[in-house]
Amino acid sequence: MMYFKKQQGVALLEVLIAFVIVTVSVVALYQLQNKYIRNEIASSARLTALQIAESKLDDLRTFGSLTVSSGVPSYDIIGNNTGGTIASGAISSSNANVDPFVYNLSWSVTPRAGSNDVTVTVSWNDGNGPNNVKLTGSVVQTTRISADRLTNSSKAGNYKPVVKYTPVSNSDSGVVAVSLGGAYMQETTKPLPDVSSNGGGVEVKFSTVTYNTNLNTQNLSDYSTVACDCTFESGYKSTALPATLITINGLLYWSAPTTPDLKSKSWGSPSGNKNATLCSVCCENHFDNVLGGEFKDYYNRLNYPSSKYDSSLSMVTNGSYIDSCRLLRIDGMYKPMPDWNLVKLVVMDADFLKKPANLTSYQNYIKYVVKSYVELQKKDSWPEHNPSLISDSTATSIQSFSQWLTTNYSIGGDTSTSINFDLTAATNPDRQIIARGIFVDIMPDDWVDLLDTDTAGSTYLQKVPFFDINMTLISQWSSSNTAVATVASEPIQTLDLNKSYYGVYSRGYTAPISSGATVIKVTAFQGNSSVAAYQINNKSAEMPVSAYDNSKAVTDTLTLSVDGTLAPETVIASGRLYCLDQTSITTGTGKDKVTNYSATACLTNGNNKTFDLLNLSCTKSDININASPAYIPFTCTTTQGATLDISVTGIADGYSINPSNPKTVVIPENAGSAVDVGCITVYQTILNSLPGIQFDSQGCVSSN
Repeated sequence: MMYFKKQQGVALLEVLIAFVIVTVSVVALYQLQNKYIRNEIASSARLTALQIAESKLDDLRTFGSLTVSSGVPSYDIIGNNTGGTIASGAISSSNANVDPFVYNLSWSVTPRAGSNDVTVTVSWNDGNGPNNVKLTGSVVQTTRISADRLTNSSKAGNYKPVVKYTPVSNSDSGVVAVSLGGAYMQETTKPLPDVSSNGGGVEVKFSTVTYNTNLNTQNLSDYSTVACDCTFESGYKSTALPATLITINGLLYWSAPTTPDLKSKSWGSPSGNKNATLCSVCCENHFDNVLGGEFKDYYNRLNYPSSKYDSSLSMVTNGSYIDSCRLLRIDGMYKPMPDWNLVKLVVMDADFLKKPANLTSYQNYIKYVVKSYVELQKKDSWPEHNPSLISDSTATSIQSFSQWLTTNYSIGGDTSTSINFDLTAATNPDRQIIARGIFVDIMPDDWVDLLDTDTAGSTYLQKVPFFDINMTLISQWSSSNTAVATVASEPIQTLDLNKSYYGVYSRGYTAPISSGATVIKVTAFQGNSSVAAYQINNKSAEMPVSAYDNSKAVTDTLTLSVDGTLAPETVIASGRLYCLDQTSITTGTGKDKVTNYSATACLTNGNNKTFDLLNLSCTKSDININASPAYIPFTCTTTQGATLDISVTGIADGYSINPSNPKTVVIPENAGSAVDVGCITVYQTILNSLPGIQFDSQGCVSSN
């Protein structure tokens, strides 16, 4: 038997094979890792480039002004490689150890209507060749400020958004700008009523804008005043206090309280579903009488005890009541405000302010009223929380505009607001009379004490909440002598912005009629009712929401003198001229023979009888042969209140006329531009024997 010895250990060939396998694996892993690192660097570089492009696009969108302003990025300078605060060219990464590349930033702009199409390109070289990222977007022509500037006060100082304001004030706008001192102006837009479809509610909106001499908007206050149908809710509730005054950079602002009233108040809710949306804010919060009889901050401290009333102006403590509230948009939401406080009402011709000197006079009068009312509030006798309503607190010591104007008019301006009409010379004597209201809020005592009204050049008006509002369409009008002139005071309607301001419903429009004098009077309720009164009588009139608003109503008057007599308006009188002949139709024979007689028109194409109208102011037209019976239309030019005689000639023998010849017509005094004077009928006299022919009061055949 043979035996073999088994080999022990590893052969050299096997070692070599293993070495080769390990070496190849290590090299492969190295190459894979190297490729992964390169890809990671490339991805990081691409991400960095994309972030740069996004930052630049956002930079272009974050402009502070539409037009070029010093030190402020503006929309107008956006172009190829221009605009924003990030410059084009080389940009290095903030971490060179991780991202060693230098990026090149550029952008191109394609202008569009109201926007710019922007393509941002970021390029770099990573050692393996050039690379780039492109990002496209649009920059819209509207101002915006980036989020970090809204939340980071340290960055907000770099620049502030500049919103250009176009003043509305001009000779035809009905808006008056008032200087606040320094470089600031203030104006209030015209009120826009919106009448509820049901109930007595109405909402009136307008804005007050403060701007500087560079026409940059400093403060825009968006007001809404609502009249509402409300219902008392049971118990008490912690509801909102009115906003309070603050100043920022010397200008006046309103701040809504951040905490609710610690003492509960009565409260309510809107009645029905036809109230303005903001009535929920009004009905719930507009209460002064807190539990325990105290007044901690108040809507109107002159209106004590701030009772509620129903639509018959009877005081109520439960059930339904009416209310009116002044609201202001603060931080995007409408918040309750102290009640409106109307100090003076001014009535004038709509053309009065078109004369520059008169505009200056009125602007100075506004300042006089505001200063006088501030000084009244500075007096020790000014009423506190529970007012006794002393005489000077109602501003009776402040002169009316007509009184003040006689000695304080501007050079070249009028000394009176009175109007004189000469009807004999006027082609269109009707005039639009306007009313303006000057409001000054009741301010806290500590606030008033800081107002310096004595120093020349003082800018205290910047810290006084006052308003000059066009009250024409929200006040009530009357004429003391309607035989001399009438004045329109039509029901309030929702204004259509596509029509002229005075073109939807008319108030203050005055029509002189005859020689004499009359007093045009304008009345506005006090408080919130001065702006948004409650609608009654199917919206044909309005009433205040409280006894206080009614008893403290403000009025002003204007004397209107009329010379001569208004020439009557032209009237076109139209009528119809008929001609009737007797005709007969025979039927049957012998004893059954019957002849029927009737009237038929003798005005036909084949049988025309000629009649002439003697009155030269009357004109005939062509025969209307399609009518039954045919007739000749005629028209006469006359005037309101005139007596018109219309005669017919050329009547043949055997014919009569109805009515008498001439036909006499009295045109009514209040006739419109056209009236119908009826008929003139010429007919064969034999027709009188026909029982069927009859004439109405205007001479027209009623039957035959």
